Amino acid sequence: MKMAREHVVPLAPAVVALLKEVRAYSSANYVFVGEKSNQPISRNTMIYACYRMGYRGRQTVHGFRGLASTWANEAECYQPDWIEMALAHVERDEVRGRITLRFIFPRAGACSMTGPGSSSTTW
Repeated sequence: MKMAREHVVPLAPAVVALLKEVRAYSSANYVFVGEKSNQPISRNTMIYACYRMGYRGRQTVHGFRGLASTWANEAECYQPDWIEMALAHVERDEVRGRITLRFIFPRAGACSMTGPGSSSTTW
């Protein structure tokens, strides 16, 4: 969830396979489990990891989003709409946003968790 709305990102079959493998080691409902039983990691976990790696004052968690966006756009092999969707950026034009999703998900279906060769999976 981001901004009180569901965040959906199609996943490649290799990622789905990896998540299924990792799932065998966890009884929780989250990929990244926090210290409290069956709770996600805290909002501060990622920034504290940056601090422990020596990046205090030099890197923010949001900076990783910018890095991912720059890399994906410069790679020139990802559609800009897919990049924006993966980063949970909202299309301000409501009509275009609905049309974009209609065209993105059918093409991305082969890579999604519910695409061909995958079972419907929620973590």
